[in-house]
Amino acid sequence: MVIPSVDVSDDVAGPVREAVMTRRRLKIEYTGRHWPEPQTLEFEPYGLAFRKHAWYVVGLSSLHGEVRKLRLTRISSVELTALHFTVPADFSLEECFEGAFYVFSGERQEVRLSFSPRVARFVRERQPQAVQHLQTLSDGTLLYQGEVNDLDEVAWWVVQYGGDVYVQHPPGLRQRVLDIAKGILARHGASETTTAPGANPPLPYPLPGKRGLGYAAEGGGQPDT
Repeated sequence: MVIPSVDVSDDVAGPVREAVMTRRRLKIEYTGRHWPEPQTLEFEPYGLAFRKHAWYVVGLSSLHGEVRKLRLTRISSVELTALHFTVPADFSLEECFEGAFYVFSGERQEVRLSFSPRVARFVRERQPQAVQHLQTLSDGTLLYQGEVNDLDEVAWWVVQYGGDVYVQHPPGLRQRVLDIAKGILARHGASETTTAPGANPPLPYPLPGKRGLGYAAEGGGQPDT
Protein backbone atom coordinates (compact mmCIF):
# COMPACT_ATOMS: atom_id res chain seq x y z
CA MET A 1 0.00 0.00 0.00
CA VAL A 2 1.46 3.33 -1.11
CA ILE A 3 0.19 6.67 0.18
CA PRO A 4 0.80 9.33 -2.51
CA SER A 5 2.38 12.48 -1.16
CA VAL A 6 -0.24 15.12 -0.38
CA ASP A 7 1.75 17.09 2.18
CA VAL A 8 1.83 14.00 4.40
CA SER A 9 5.11 13.47 6.24
CA ASP A 10 6.83 10.10 5.78
CA ASP A 11 7.11 9.99 9.58
CA VAL A 12 3.30 9.89 9.67
CA ALA A 13 2.45 7.99 6.49
CA GLY A 14 4.86 5.13 7.19
CA PRO A 15 3.62 4.10 10.66
CA VAL A 16 -0.03 4.61 9.70
CA ARG A 17 0.32 2.44 6.61
CA GLU A 18 2.09 -0.29 8.58
CA ALA A 19 -0.49 -0.16 11.36
CA VAL A 20 -3.34 -0.65 8.88
CA MET A 21 -1.60 -3.62 7.26
CA THR A 22 -0.47 -5.33 10.50
CA ARG A 23 -3.50 -4.39 12.65
CA ARG A 24 -1.47 -2.62 15.31
CA ARG A 25 -2.64 0.18 17.56
CA LEU A 26 -1.25 3.67 17.17
CA LYS A 27 -0.52 6.40 19.69
CA ILE A 28 -1.26 9.71 18.01
CA GLU A 29 -1.03 13.43 18.67
CA TYR A 30 -3.85 14.99 16.70
CA THR A 31 -5.39 18.44 16.24
CA GLY A 32 -9.07 18.33 15.26
CA ARG A 33 -10.87 21.13 13.46
CA HIS A 34 -12.56 22.19 16.72
CA TRP A 35 -9.56 21.58 19.01
CA PRO A 36 -7.31 24.53 19.93
CA GLU A 37 -4.45 22.24 20.97
CA PRO A 38 -3.20 18.77 19.93
CA GLN A 39 -4.55 15.88 21.95
CA THR A 40 -3.08 12.42 22.51
CA LEU A 41 -5.19 9.39 21.71
CA GLU A 42 -4.81 5.72 20.95
CA PHE A 43 -6.20 4.69 17.60
CA GLU A 44 -6.99 1.37 15.94
CA PRO A 45 -6.74 2.08 12.19
CA TYR A 46 -9.18 0.02 10.12
CA GLY A 47 -8.47 1.54 6.72
CA LEU A 48 -7.33 4.51 4.63
CA ALA A 49 -9.40 6.66 2.28
CA PHE A 50 -8.61 9.58 -0.03
CA ARG A 51 -11.32 12.23 0.09
CA LYS A 52 -11.43 15.92 -0.87
CA HIS A 53 -7.72 16.02 -1.82
CA ALA A 54 -6.61 14.54 1.51
CA TRP A 55 -5.87 11.18 3.13
CA TYR A 56 -7.95 10.03 6.11
CA VAL A 57 -7.38 7.07 8.39
CA VAL A 58 -10.60 5.53 9.68
CA GLY A 59 -10.72 3.56 12.90
CA LEU A 60 -11.59 3.33 16.58
CA SER A 61 -10.55 6.33 18.69
CA SER A 62 -9.91 5.72 22.39
CA LEU A 63 -10.68 9.37 23.09
CA HIS A 64 -14.15 9.21 21.53
CA GLY A 65 -15.02 5.55 22.05
CA GLU A 66 -16.26 5.28 18.47
CA VAL A 67 -15.09 5.08 14.87
CA ARG A 68 -13.61 8.37 13.68
CA LYS A 69 -11.94 9.78 10.54
CA LEU A 70 -8.59 11.46 11.13
CA ARG A 71 -6.92 13.60 8.51
CA LEU A 72 -3.28 12.56 8.14
CA THR A 73 -1.99 16.11 7.75
CA ARG A 74 -3.39 16.92 11.22
CA ILE A 75 -1.34 14.19 12.89
CA SER A 76 1.71 15.86 14.48
CA SER A 77 3.28 12.65 15.82
CA VAL A 78 2.52 8.95 15.65
CA GLU A 79 3.92 5.92 17.45
CA LEU A 80 3.39 2.33 16.34
CA THR A 81 2.66 0.20 19.42
CA ALA A 82 2.99 -3.56 19.91
CA LEU A 83 -0.72 -3.98 20.69
CA HIS A 84 -2.79 -5.74 18.04
CA PHE A 85 -6.50 -5.38 17.35
CA THR A 86 -9.21 -7.03 15.29
CA VAL A 87 -11.32 -5.15 12.77
CA PRO A 88 -15.04 -5.74 13.48
CA ALA A 89 -16.61 -8.17 11.03
CA ASP A 90 -19.36 -5.69 10.15
CA PHE A 91 -17.01 -2.78 9.43
CA SER A 92 -17.22 -1.29 5.94
CA LEU A 93 -14.99 1.57 4.82
CA GLU A 94 -17.48 2.42 2.08
CA GLU A 95 -20.37 2.68 4.55
CA CYS A 96 -18.36 5.12 6.68
CA PHE A 97 -18.61 7.63 3.84
CA GLU A 98 -22.11 6.73 2.70
CA GLY A 99 -24.24 9.85 2.47
CA ALA A 100 -21.28 12.12 3.21
CA PHE A 101 -21.02 15.23 1.06
CA TYR A 102 -17.26 14.82 1.13
CA VAL A 103 -15.96 13.31 4.36
CA PHE A 104 -18.03 13.73 7.49
CA SER A 105 -21.11 12.00 8.77
CA GLY A 106 -24.00 13.15 10.91
CA GLU A 107 -27.74 13.50 10.79
CA ARG A 108 -28.95 13.08 7.22
CA GLN A 109 -30.73 16.16 5.85
CA GLU A 110 -32.26 17.04 2.51
CA VAL A 111 -30.59 19.88 0.60
CA ARG A 112 -32.10 21.81 -2.31
CA LEU A 113 -30.10 24.37 -4.29
CA SER A 114 -30.58 26.31 -7.51
CA PHE A 115 -27.65 27.35 -9.71
CA SER A 116 -27.71 30.01 -12.41
CA PRO A 117 -27.18 28.95 -16.05
CA ARG A 118 -23.80 30.67 -15.82
CA VAL A 119 -22.34 28.01 -13.51
CA ALA A 120 -24.63 25.03 -14.19
CA ARG A 121 -22.07 23.27 -16.38
CA PHE A 122 -19.35 23.53 -13.75
CA VAL A 123 -21.61 22.05 -11.08
CA ARG A 124 -22.33 19.07 -13.33
CA GLU A 125 -18.64 18.57 -14.07
CA ARG A 126 -17.56 18.52 -10.43
CA GLN A 127 -20.34 16.81 -8.55
CA PRO A 128 -19.77 15.93 -4.88
CA GLN A 129 -20.08 12.34 -3.73
CA ALA A 130 -23.43 12.85 -2.02
CA VAL A 131 -26.54 11.17 -3.39
CA GLN A 132 -28.22 13.75 -5.57
CA HIS A 133 -30.59 14.59 -8.35
CA LEU A 134 -29.84 17.29 -10.93
CA GLN A 135 -32.51 18.87 -13.12
CA THR A 136 -32.03 21.55 -15.77
CA LEU A 137 -34.95 23.92 -16.29
CA SER A 138 -35.93 25.48 -19.60
CA ASP A 139 -34.11 28.73 -18.75
CA GLY A 140 -30.87 26.86 -17.99
CA THR A 141 -31.18 27.00 -14.20
CA LEU A 142 -29.84 23.85 -12.53
CA LEU A 143 -31.72 22.41 -9.56
CA TYR A 144 -29.77 20.26 -7.11
CA GLN A 145 -31.40 17.91 -4.63
CA GLY A 146 -29.59 15.51 -2.35
CA GLU A 147 -29.27 14.10 1.15
CA VAL A 148 -26.14 15.00 3.08
CA ASN A 149 -24.72 14.34 6.54
CA ASP A 150 -22.82 17.56 7.20
CA LEU A 151 -24.13 21.04 6.37
CA ASP A 152 -20.79 22.76 7.05
CA GLU A 153 -19.18 20.90 4.16
CA VAL A 154 -22.03 21.89 1.86
CA ALA A 155 -21.84 25.54 2.94
CA TRP A 156 -18.16 25.83 2.06
CA TRP A 157 -18.87 24.23 -1.32
CA VAL A 158 -21.79 26.59 -1.98
CA VAL A 159 -19.97 29.86 -1.26
CA GLN A 160 -17.50 29.36 -4.11
CA TYR A 161 -20.38 30.03 -6.52
CA GLY A 162 -21.16 33.43 -4.96
CA GLY A 163 -24.34 35.01 -6.29
CA ASP A 164 -24.88 32.22 -8.81
CA VAL A 165 -26.38 29.84 -6.24
CA TYR A 166 -29.40 30.06 -3.95
CA VAL A 167 -30.07 27.78 -0.97
CA GLN A 168 -33.71 26.73 -1.11
CA HIS A 169 -33.54 24.28 1.79
CA PRO A 170 -32.77 23.81 4.64
CA PRO A 171 -32.82 27.17 6.47
CA GLY A 172 -29.87 26.03 8.57
CA LEU A 173 -27.69 25.72 5.48
CA ARG A 174 -28.81 29.13 4.23
CA GLN A 175 -27.80 30.64 7.57
CA ARG A 176 -24.37 28.98 7.44
CA VAL A 177 -23.79 30.44 3.97
CA LEU A 178 -24.88 33.89 5.19
CA ASP A 179 -22.53 33.66 8.18
CA ILE A 180 -19.59 32.83 5.91
CA ALA A 181 -20.49 35.71 3.58
CA LYS A 182 -20.77 38.15 6.49
CA GLY A 183 -17.36 37.03 7.72
CA ILE A 184 -15.85 37.68 4.29
CA LEU A 185 -17.38 41.15 4.16
CA ALA A 186 -16.18 41.98 7.66
CA ARG A 187 -12.69 40.72 6.91
CA HIS A 188 -12.45 42.98 3.88
CA GLY A 189 -13.77 46.05 5.67
CA ALA A 190 -17.18 46.07 4.01
CA SER A 191 -20.59 46.34 5.64
CA GLU A 192 -23.46 43.96 4.98
CA THR A 193 -25.16 46.66 2.90
CA THR A 194 -22.13 47.21 0.67
CA THR A 195 -22.67 46.41 -2.99
CA ALA A 196 -19.97 43.81 -3.49
CA PRO A 197 -17.86 43.81 -6.64
CA GLY A 198 -18.79 40.13 -6.85
CA ALA A 199 -22.31 40.87 -8.03
CA ASN A 200 -21.11 39.07 -11.14
CA PRO A 201 -18.19 37.06 -9.68
CA PRO A 202 -15.56 35.13 -11.65
CA LEU A 203 -16.54 31.68 -12.79
CA PRO A 204 -15.25 28.88 -10.55
CA TYR A 205 -13.22 27.53 -13.51
CA PRO A 206 -11.48 29.49 -16.27
CA LEU A 207 -13.13 29.24 -19.67
CA PRO A 208 -11.07 27.80 -22.55
CA GLY A 209 -9.06 30.52 -24.22
CA LYS A 210 -9.64 32.96 -21.35
CA ARG A 211 -7.24 34.10 -18.67
CA GLY A 212 -7.68 35.74 -15.33
CA LEU A 213 -11.28 34.60 -14.95
CA GLY A 214 -11.00 32.92 -11.61
CA TYR A 215 -9.53 29.72 -10.29
CA ALA A 216 -9.87 26.01 -10.82
CA ALA A 217 -11.77 25.02 -7.68
CA GLU A 218 -12.19 21.32 -7.02
CA GLY A 219 -15.65 21.20 -5.58
CA GLY A 220 -15.25 22.81 -2.21
CA GLY A 221 -13.07 24.74 0.21
CA GLN A 222 -14.13 23.83 3.69
CA PRO A 223 -11.51 24.04 6.48
CA ASP A 224 -9.29 21.08 7.26
CA THR A 225 -10.69 18.47 9.57
